[in-house]
Amino acid sequence: MDQPVQVVSTFLVAILVWLIIKGLSKIMFLYGKRRIVLALILGFFFGYLSRTIYVDTESIKSVAVIGNIIPGLIANWMDRQGVVRTVSVVLLTAVIVKLLVIILFGGTIFE
Repeated sequence: MDQPVQVVSTFLVAILVWLIIKGLSKIMFLYGKRRIVLALILGFFFGYLSRTIYVDTESIKSVAVIGNIIPGLIANWMDRQGVVRTVSVVLLTAVIVKLLVIILFGGTIFE
């Protein structure tokens, strides 16, 4: 939560993957494991592309996504639950975890 650019880029990649899967499912059969694997592969690919983008500003450290498979998992959840519900649950969970880290460890886990 202390790197909002990475959080936003993760959600943008997840929405892009979700839109691609929605579009592809109209022209081919994508169900079950194939749909999940495609979401993970596309999330990994677009996450890799986001890591190769070079931003030359001091305020933005990186536009890389969080994790390798996180965008694909979020896109899969968006496909199953809907975008609004998934985004709200992920952000609520992130805030709760950050609050617990602040309470238990004084704000940082590693020093």
